[in-house]
Amino acid sequence: MMTSKNVENIKDSQKELKLIKSDKHYEIISNGVFLKSTHGGKSEIEMVKDGLFYLSDHKLENIRILIGGLGVGYSLIPAVEDERVEVVDVVEIHKEVINWNYQYFSEYNKDVINSDKVRVFNDDIGKYLEENSNKYDLILLDVDNGPDWLVRPENYHLYQSEGLNLLSESLALGGYIGIWTISEKQELEANLIANFDYVIMRSYQNIDSKRRSHYDYVYFSKTGK
Repeated sequence: MMTSKNVENIKDSQKELKLIKSDKHYEIISNGVFLKSTHGGKSEIEMVKDGLFYLSDHKLENIRILIGGLGVGYSLIPAVEDERVEVVDVVEIHKEVINWNYQYFSEYNKDVINSDKVRVFNDDIGKYLEENSNKYDLILLDVDNGPDWLVRPENYHLYQSEGLNLLSESLALGGYIGIWTISEKQELEANLIANFDYVIMRSYQNIDSKRRSHYDYVYFSKTGK
């Protein structure tokens, strides 16, 4: 029988975060919504690998990546291990999630958060995009379960034209964005088609902690040829 225990529980006027350990693995619950688990992580890893593959017809060195949402750090693994990648900037709104990556998750994610390539910013991804002029070759958004299953209501604009324009403006020439979702999102796809020249959806099979199979999805987009 699987046993679960609360490791940490943080609640204030802005959020409620829980870190739960079930047998050998951790789960993050944010405002009552399941966020990430150290069990699995295939779709996060494959998202980065596919994004780098799409970039390979344009750029083969000094690649700069921006990831919105740290989670348990799995998306950092292929970015750090790829010798073409120069910088991996990660924006995470919850300082507790950042701390948990150092304290609890390093044995699961190969301690990539301590890589010299990685820079972690405790900030809101929308605010970061508005205030920074940095350009990235690959921008990956993994902060919600999708535009209709938000961890924070404030994230809604990220999936509309306003937020998509912010992402586009932060892309270097020939760059891609990737948006992770827990299911197919037709409205998101339509918004991307309206704002970008190229859109493709990839699906990734995952096995959860109860050995149930499900698919996660990533929408990749770029502007120009």
